[in-house]
Amino acid sequence: MKTISTYPIIEADDEPKSRKFFFESTGKQSIVKAVEYSFVMEYGLGGLYNLAFGDYDRATGAISDDKNSNNDDIWPVLNTVVNTVPTFFSEHPFATITVQGSDSGAEFEEQCKAICANKRCAGGCRNVDRRIKAYRFFVDRNYEELKQTYVFSGYISALQRVVPYQRNVKYDAIFVSKKQPITFA
Repeated sequence: MKTISTYPIIEADDEPKSRKFFFESTGKQSIVKAVEYSFVMEYGLGGLYNLAFGDYDRATGAISDDKNSNNDDIWPVLNTVVNTVPTFFSEHPFATITVQGSDSGAEFEEQCKAICANKRCAGGCRNVDRRIKAYRFFVDRNYEELKQTYVFSGYISALQRVVPYQRNVKYDAIFVSKKQPITFA
């Protein structure tokens, strides 16, 4: 991958089925961000984990993944989030991670339209799916290198199916697992 800027990461391990990382976004303002891998269900040999990230509220300990900080540092933030993946897989080598956007779906679109300031979204809300698009863009752009280490799949809700990942396809969720070496007994 190309040289990319990232922020320093602080690791925290609060719960047995959860792994958190923190960093400070220093764009227009200073914002503490958190990345959390949360156990969803038993799946394969290592379980399915949801990757969530967003602004971290120190008072409540909550991660707000429905805000758009507009801090002018989307790529360093996304690159920092992605840089937590190898650490997670070093601790959970057989896990599968799922990533989807909190800004996807009809409920988000209705809420967004209700508070939309510019009302220029007559053909549909322009804010829907921005987060998953950013993840897809990152994977598409770096796919040749990433596929050497990871296996990707995509979920298409219209088909209600998980399919092998292909570049430039609209997925509603992305699944990633670490490639395992072939061993012979």
